Order: sequence, then C-alpha cells, then structure tokens
Amino acid sequence: MSMISYDETKDFLTKVAFDDVKDLHGALSEFNFVSLVYLPEEYPAILYLVIIDKPGRNKYFGFDTKGFDGTYIGSPVTNEKQFKKDIAKYDWRCVCVDYGDAGAKARKEKAMLEFVDAKNNPEYYNASNGGSPFMKGYVSAEVCEKIIDKLKGGEYKKKSEPKEKVHAITPHQVRERANGSKWSNDKVKEILYKLEDTKGKWLEKNAPGVLVLEDWFDKGEHLRVGTYHGIEASMKCDYVTELDTIYIPKEDWDGIEETEVEDLGLWDNRKGDNLQDYTNQSEAVSNCVDFCQKNNCDQNDPRIEKKLLRWEFGPSEIKEIKAAMRREIVKKRIIPIGHARIHRSPENLQDLAEANTNKITHCFVMTTTNYSNKWNDWETFIKQTQDKKAIKKSNWLILWNHQTDAASDDWEKVIKKKDEHGNHVIQPTRKTKVESMILTLSEVLNFEVKITFRNLDYTKLKQIKKNDQEAA
Repeated sequence: MSMISYDETKDFLTKVAFDDVKDLHGALSEFNFVSLVYLPEEYPAILYLVIIDKPGRNKYFGFDTKGFDGTYIGSPVTNEKQFKKDIAKYDWRCVCVDYGDAGAKARKEKAMLEFVDAKNNPEYYNASNGGSPFMKGYVSAEVCEKIIDKLKGGEYKKKSEPKEKVHAITPHQVRERANGSKWSNDKVKEILYKLEDTKGKWLEKNAPGVLVLEDWFDKGEHLRVGTYHGIEASMKCDYVTELDTIYIPKEDWDGIEETEVEDLGLWDNRKGDNLQDYTNQSEAVSNCVDFCQKNNCDQNDPRIEKKLLRWEFGPSEIKEIKAAMRREIVKKRIIPIGHARIHRSPENLQDLAEANTNKITHCFVMTTTNYSNKWNDWETFIKQTQDKKAIKKSNWLILWNHQTDAASDDWEKVIKKKDEHGNHVIQPTRKTKVESMILTLSEVLNFEVKITFRNLDYTKLKQIKKNDQEAA
C-alpha cells in the first residue's frame, strides 16, 4: 500500500487491536517492526504506532525522521518508564502507518493525536497532543507567512501614535549589526539627517508602519519588530511627533518562534526601491541557518526557499545563499548561530570595572587586540601602575574585552608547530603569552599585588526580553 489518507489513518487508529497487526510480515518483522505501507529506499519521515499486547494503556503514536530500521520505538517522555517496562514484559509491534514529506507528516501526527485525544486517552502513552518538536518550525513558518500575506493585503489597519509611546514599547532589533555598533549609530544619524532635511516628511515614503506584536509579554505589553533606527532618529527630530503603527493581534502571531519574529523584521527590510538598508545575504544566511539548526533540516528545506523569496532574493542570490548556508551549518562560527555579539560602550566597560572594584580589589578593562602579531594595550596597563590608589590594593582584576571577531577568535586559539624532530608541539595561546608578560612585568616592578584575569563574554544568546535594551 502507498501513502494513506487522513481518513484511512483515523479509521485505523479507531479500530486497531494488537491481533490485527501481530501477524504482519516484512523485512524487519523478526524485530517486531512491520509496515502498513510500502516504503521506498528513501523517505523524509514516517508516522508509526507502537501497540502492546496488554489491556489499558498500550499505544504510542509518533513521528520520526531517522528511518524505519528496527531500532527506534518512540520516546514518551512523561510515561517513558512505564512504556519501557511494558515493552520488556509483553509482546508488541511497531507499525509504520505512513511516510512522506517531513512537514506534511509532522502536521498529520498532530492532527491524529488531536483526533484520538491522546493526552487524555487512557490507551495512549502520549502525554501531549502537540506532536513532534519538528512541528514547531512548520507552525511558526505558517504563522509568519499568514501575517505577511495580511500585511501585503493591507488587512491590518494603521494608526498614528505619539512617538514617545511607540518608543516605550519593548524593541526587538532583527538586524545582524545590532544597536550599539558604529554602523547602527551611523544609521540613526543618516536617517536623522533625512528627517531634518525634509522636515519629517521622509517618513511618509520610507516608513510603512512599525510592526507591533500585540500582548507579546502580557496584556497591554507589546513587542515592536524592526524599524529600530527610524524610531531612534525620530526621537531626536522635533518635526516628528507621531509614528504609524501596525498592531498584529495575538490570535494571528500565536505559535510564532523567535526565528520567524526575525523573519518578519527582515521581510520589513526586503528589497525594494525605497531608501532603507535591505536585508543582506549575511543576515539571510544567519537567520536561515538558525532556523535549520532549530528544526533539524538543511538549506534545501522548502521553507528556506519561501523565506528567501519573501525577502525578494532572486534565483542566483538564493543559490549563493544556500551554498553559504551549507558551509555555515558545518562550520564553527565565532558568533554562533542563535547568538548576537555584545557591543559595549566605554561607559558600559567603566561600569563593569567599577562594579568589580572594592576596598581590596582594583578592576580595569583591557583589550585583546593584536597588531602585527603584537599585543596592543600596554598603555592601559602602564596607566594602572601609576595610579596610587590602585597600587595600594592587594588584588587586581583584569577584564579582557574583545573588540573584533578576529581578536575573539585568536585569543585562545590552540596552534601546533613542528619542532626540530618534526613533531607537532602545542604553542602557548595569545592569552597565555600576554598574561605571562603582565605577571612578569609586575614582578619586575615589585608590585605586591595578586593579578587575576577574566574574559568578558563576546556573544550572548538572542532572546526576546521585555525592555531589554541591550538585546534589542
């Protein structure tokens, strides 16, 4: 039998008993694995039912992408202990019920679990009707597509609100070059010049409306997506008093994941003929690879193609982006997928130093940057040796701050070199070399202080948090 319909699957689940499947035969029947359908050599995903020869709870319905190979029989988290105990004690069969596209089968699994109400059904080990975690990515992508379709169709009404009210809504900056960077600050200035030169009228053609996910955190506590630089510039311009907003109700965004929240913002920066900075290939790769890692898929997944088309990339660019995705999926990144670089201003660094300073500890920040293979921040250290208050303290804490990707990558990189016998010998890292020089110098200068070192985090996990300005 080939793939079976929803109604046929419902009929099977409604009527099946262990005796109906115990005598089915196939290539793996000696291991208790049998199939209702003919499985081709390759298939993206399957649906299966484990049924046990006992009264009461005796069924587990699931979805899998690893293949029907006689090994995997499901993982009912809540009822796992009882499930394995029953498998060990009674006769059982694992029945392949259907196969096909992973997204379609994930949706069908959820539909079937809801049909039998597995979480409340005394015959099932399933503790949820939600289905596989794989399903989340499909639900989220579908939610995002429906919102974008409504935005394109003008189904959401715009309304003008005081710019102060809009600015107070928790922001989620979706651009790869986050606020706090030089590019971000320069972008705010660039927009501000346009606003000043046109007495605020630039917004009419270049700001289609601030997207707001209504009640994201709680009732009345929303999340704004994108338009970060435009809003920041508007706050500095007296000619702008109100901003257009587009509120997306919770019933429309419910089920969306953070990757697709970024997708919405990147769609808002899609290619067009206005003056905004469009979503670039690097940002597209970052978002798509993040999606792949979260949803156990690769660059050829149909959802990736849909994303890239939404952002209005052409066929040649899509081909390049997919090639870059393939490399990124297997490559260790300096800024891991799903993370963002932490940009710290001089004021932020000073606050960190002061927060770690007390009666016996002097704390200061130094950079890890190297030029021409030499460490570049001796000046900062020398200044500390001339500080009379600092010298009197028994402990010094040095916080290492990475200013560039290269500095972060090189700081603790392990390198091997061949010795005179041709053997590979591990070399001291840059961190080890620099810290050793500092400790040696402090001894030469007869400083009676204990010096310790700590690296400041270079990246952070991207999370949507209420009023988290640094994450924005």
